[in-house]
Amino acid sequence: MHTIANILEDFFYCLQLPIKAIDENYNLIYSVGVNEQLEDFTSSDLFIEKIKGLKENYPFSIIDFEDNINFLLVPISKFDKNKGFFIVGPFRSVDNTYINIHYLPNTCIKYVYNLLTTINDDKFSKGRINHQFSPYVKKAVEYSIKNFDSPISIDSICNELNINKSYFCKIFKSETGYTFTNFLNIFRVEKSKKLLKNSNLSLLDVAVSVGFNSQNYYSSVFKKITNKTPLEYKQEVKL
Repeated sequence: MHTIANILEDFFYCLQLPIKAIDENYNLIYSVGVNEQLEDFTSSDLFIEKIKGLKENYPFSIIDFEDNINFLLVPISKFDKNKGFFIVGPFRSVDNTYINIHYLPNTCIKYVYNLLTTINDDKFSKGRINHQFSPYVKKAVEYSIKNFDSPISIDSICNELNINKSYFCKIFKSETGYTFTNFLNIFRVEKSKKLLKNSNLSLLDVAVSVGFNSQNYYSSVFKKITNKTPLEYKQEVKL
């Protein structure tokens, strides 16, 4: 609770955008800049149904309503969707309506997301993550982060940890909300984004640099996770 409060307060101080955090059951955890009327609206059945239809999207979703009124939906944890969500807004996407609501053009949304995730990553210390994960899951995550650019499979990680494969798969999914393969793919895709943005490597070189052995498979995974191809992402961030 204390960490979530700090995240929301720092974010609000930076942008003055209303923000709230909700748990996996859509109950309020904490909010900043959210008045009673806005709280009632974002807790309504209509709003919750919107969230349910978008919560599987990665890494964030736009909740849109009539008259260009939008909200940003971001998972609290990249690796565990059961930790709840941040809800940022409202903001308007067209600069000619509702002067009392923040104007945020679509080109700026990714920067708002980046700021929120930067604050979130900073506040959730490694010690807190270690406390949440069992030793096997913690070691698997640490091993994957250290060796993501090398070949890693469930069999190899289980051999490394000397653990039964079925048991490992069960506890990893239970504690993170992801299969091990999905976790590894998400981490590799996040790493590849930095190369796509800051280097002139070919897509094949990017794929190999983050541990994929096939450009086609890398592109397929990237599209599944981000809803865009690596090339589309590269063109977008290079604008």
